[in-house]
Amino acid sequence: MRSCSFVITALLLFIGLSSPCNAVATAIANSQISFSNLQIIPTSGTVVLLDSWEADAFAQAQNSLGQLANQFNTSIGGATAADAAVNFATGHADASAVTLGAHANSSVTIPGMTTAQAISTGRGTLSDSFFITGGTGNVQVTFSVNLSGTLNVFTDAFGRLAQTETIFDLELDGTSVLFRDDPLSIGPNSSATLPFSQTLQNTLTLQFDNPSFILAQIDSESEGINRVSEPSAIILMLCGLVGLVGYVKTAA
Repeated sequence: MRSCSFVITALLLFIGLSSPCNAVATAIANSQISFSNLQIIPTSGTVVLLDSWEADAFAQAQNSLGQLANQFNTSIGGATAADAAVNFATGHADASAVTLGAHANSSVTIPGMTTAQAISTGRGTLSDSFFITGGTGNVQVTFSVNLSGTLNVFTDAFGRLAQTETIFDLELDGTSVLFRDDPLSIGPNSSATLPFSQTLQNTLTLQFDNPSFILAQIDSESEGINRVSEPSAIILMLCGLVGLVGYVKTAA
């Protein structure tokens, strides 16, 4: 009987330990986006800035363990950067009023056998006020910027979710003039990559000597979720009962 109970116990343990609930789960999501060569080009007249460009950088990272980190830095007429990191997640951003460009990236990597959720953000911003001088009435003004970036997501068969998104928005007096949004999301056992490179351009009619506020912002956000279960409690309980019955009968 002891031999029989040993075989049954071993079989139940094998079933429990080889079941999908014990499989390694991985979720990875990351993205990065940059803009450069921001231009304001009137068909006539001259662009006059009311102040130096303001550069802002924000980064945040958090997870289901209760960890949260964030950083915000700003510079008037110079360059700035921000970084944030916790377990499984990092965020970064930088912006430069000198080069009129910005970069942002976010990353989440939750390794196998870890039950957790993590989110990260990077955001870079340039802003200023300006007007066009050298004429009267209306003037055609072209806004343009170069964009580039990459998005990546990966999960194995038991990773629950991996998603990331990049956004660029150029606003004039609170109204979007140039915009691009790239979301990328997957469920279990998938992967995807999305690279991009584009010049955005739009022409508006403005009035000479009428001040406007311009804001250009990039944003990168990533999230991952893993759900890993422990060996089945029912299987382990059955193993213990079988072993106990075998021991009692042997002792009897």
